[in-house]
Amino acid sequence: MPEAGGAEGGKQCRSTFIRPHLVVDDEGYVCDRKLAFDNRGSQCCGKRTPATQHTCKQCDKDSGCCLEYEHCVSCCLHSSNQANLKAGDVWEQCIDRCRTSAKTIEGVWNGYRTDLKHCYGAGDPPDYNHANLDVSEEDITTVKAESANQDCNDACRAKGKECSPAGFFHINKCAALKDHFPCKECEESLGAEQPAYELEGNKRCLYSKSTRVITCGARHEATKRLCACQ
Repeated sequence: MPEAGGAEGGKQCRSTFIRPHLVVDDEGYVCDRKLAFDNRGSQCCGKRTPATQHTCKQCDKDSGCCLEYEHCVSCCLHSSNQANLKAGDVWEQCIDRCRTSAKTIEGVWNGYRTDLKHCYGAGDPPDYNHANLDVSEEDITTVKAESANQDCNDACRAKGKECSPAGFFHINKCAALKDHFPCKECEESLGAEQPAYELEGNKRCLYSKSTRVITCGARHEATKRLCACQ
């Protein structure tokens, strides 16, 4: 195994970068460009530890989309993420996939609809803004409202916690709703009071098309909210 100080003797790496502050080598190590390579001209990251290899902290596991290009390539190189790659050079395929995807462009405005614009996976990138990166799924406690027309501020405070606006990214999905409500159907909608469960009619579970519109204070007389608390 390589030591923390650099690659094994004689090892030569390929490397790539887009951002001015990071670089990734072909063994999935990510390092600071200012302190990047070992002193042998190998193009291998000089600091090589488990924490700097296959770094997926800034990636969404479900879609395979990442904030940084270098982290995208690093995650793509992990053996668990190569099932959808073709036979051939994994390095070149990961580089190609992780360049900005057309899937992340917002319509005619040509703006990014998500900060996670580097995707190694085949899924659509999530509606994810930079603020979400400060809150991991492990930081969130999911709480369902006790009654209709209760907002998430009240639901979270009843449990001794505060509502986390950024945390809605992690629970705004069918799987989370089905864990807490007896959903007959699960349907994409658009609303500040979602994700939520309909108490009458079709008794659907509703998740919002965009997490950007969800607020802690929204409520609806016909639904129970699912809340992200911290």
